[in-house]
Amino acid sequence: MATRRNTGVSMWLKVHLCVVYAFLFVPIVLLAVLSFNAAQAIGLPMRGLTLDWYWTAISNTRVLTAFINSVEVGAAVAVLSTALGTLAALALRNGLVMRSWFVQLALLPLVTPSIVLGIALFMGFSFLGLPRGLFGSVLVGHVTFTIPYVFLIVSARLSGMDTSLEQAAADLGANQVQAFFKVTFPLLQPAIVGGGLLVFLLSFDEFIRTFFLAGLDQTLPLAIWNLMFDALTPEIAALMTTLLVFNVFLLLTGQWLLRRTAGS
Repeated sequence: MATRRNTGVSMWLKVHLCVVYAFLFVPIVLLAVLSFNAAQAIGLPMRGLTLDWYWTAISNTRVLTAFINSVEVGAAVAVLSTALGTLAALALRNGLVMRSWFVQLALLPLVTPSIVLGIALFMGFSFLGLPRGLFGSVLVGHVTFTIPYVFLIVSARLSGMDTSLEQAAADLGANQVQAFFKVTFPLLQPAIVGGGLLVFLLSFDEFIRTFFLAGLDQTLPLAIWNLMFDALTPEIAALMTTLLVFNVFLLLTGQWLLRRTAGS
């Protein structure tokens, strides 16, 4: 009887899992399918298959400019957030004063709603009379909410490190700087690489904060948002599918780099 009950529970758990995955991925698959629709509007039934919408999307100069802007801002955010988040994690590990308060303040941007932080930064820049732009207000806004991600990832890596390795390096005559670059940094490298890729994707895909801080400049999410007001053509579906493939490619590349770094 117990075996039959366990089998029934297992079956329902599998059904539940299938329903959850279907809820998550069926809309994405449908979006990808509609990107090949030959019709002039997004929707069913299909009017044929074509790749013209992908060509229209990649030949759109406004979209290409926005894509380059997103990549440049994302790269700058990745560098700054990775450096600041790593330094914060190292400071916390080395006996920072008021440790618990520091952790709570560092994690505050994670629980602050995006629209609240976006409006707050918008009002702050307006009050100070500072112009809004990609490498000013947008960069500050993205770094503000991405630092905690790197901080958490690197802190988790540091908590699992064996401190005796650094002590052994000191016993062998290495100073603090040499011990860091010869022992600590190589061990932290997978976490730093993973954190950098994560915050790049978070910055690249960010919309709400960018909406309040970009001014006249545009990133790719803002460009797609503006295209939706022109006409709901399959070009938008093609852009979404391309963006999804780009994100998946970066994730797979990051996993490959992490495995290679961890194994070297």
